[in-house]
Amino acid sequence: MLNGFQQKTKKAYETLKTVATLTLEEDMLRIYHNMLDEPMLIIVGEYDIQKMFIVFVAVIFGSMSAGRALAFAPKIARARSAAASIMSLIERVPAIDTWSNTVLNGIDLEIKPGQYAALVGPSGCGKTTINISTLNVCNLRENIALVSQEPSLYDMTIKENVIFGCRPGQQATQDDVENACHEANIHDFIIGLPDGYETNVGGKGTQLSGGQKQRIAIARALIRNPRILLLDEATSALDSGSEKAVQKALDIAAKGRTSEFYCISYILCLDLNEIN
Repeated sequence: MLNGFQQKTKKAYETLKTVATLTLEEDMLRIYHNMLDEPMLIIVGEYDIQKMFIVFVAVIFGSMSAGRALAFAPKIARARSAAASIMSLIERVPAIDTWSNTVLNGIDLEIKPGQYAALVGPSGCGKTTINISTLNVCNLRENIALVSQEPSLYDMTIKENVIFGCRPGQQATQDDVENACHEANIHDFIIGLPDGYETNVGGKGTQLSGGQKQRIAIARALIRNPRILLLDEATSALDSGSEKAVQKALDIAAKGRTSEFYCISYILCLDLNEIN
């Protein structure tokens, strides 16, 4: 609005050319005065002082408020996109009916309590997505804990990250958290930290090494006391030193539970056959 008024006034100024040599000063003054009649409102009585200040305050403060609001326009656009993604996730209908009795057909695999089982094959062949066909999927998942290749730790404390593994409705105590970390072979490291279990691990666990993150992920899996422990290439991304520490934790965690190992190497398959 202000810009439009300035442009109108500027246009009136630009049409004036004073030619002193023709002694037309009075005529030019009259023309100048007439040209300024259009931008001027108060002088002709269309606006009084009160109305002028009302408009002035509305324009100035309205522009300031609009400027502050528009500064968040990029964030609003990102928020709308994020909300759309969340709603899409909530409203998505899974291809597998979680309440059905059958997920995969033609698979006959029996794993007894306390027994180790290894599923071997190249990446993408379906090792991780294999399931048990005679049990309800939801009930089955309540008794399963997963330790994946790349554990997802959140920008929270170690204790909070471990508690994320609890069953629905499970109220974990500090003793429960410490017992799970003992089993995961990470308790001694945690109590050696200045803040102990209240230590923040940073976004995606950046404050910890790969082996430490993996052992916290194991503790998160164990706090729900699962009957089945799934290990999805849990040590494949670790160096030899970290792998030994994690493997020791896995050996302790697997006692009394059915454990499935998902492997990617056919060489390992041959090794397992030789061991069997």
